[in-house]
Amino acid sequence: MIVLSKDLRPERQIYYLGATLLSIIAETTGKTPVHELCQRFLEKTGSGSEAFFLALDWLYLLGAVNSEGEVISNVSEKSSDQQQQ
Repeated sequence: MIVLSKDLRPERQIYYLGATLLSIIAETTGKTPVHELCQRFLEKTGSGSEAFFLALDWLYLLGAVNSEGEVISNVSEKSSDQQQQ
């Protein structure tokens, strides 16, 4: 269970960082290289790369994103593609 800390600013919480990363992934079409996602994430949040990888790991553990080597894709896009077929 993840507990929210009262000491951290909301924009530094894993929930916010994960949601921001998920929105960046949703804006891209198809599969996106990790380095491109990281660059966009850093520009949007002003966080460090450790925050990016923490958010990415969290989304992966939740099953929200897929990883194929160094390429990340949104799981919901994949499942909607499978439903259309």
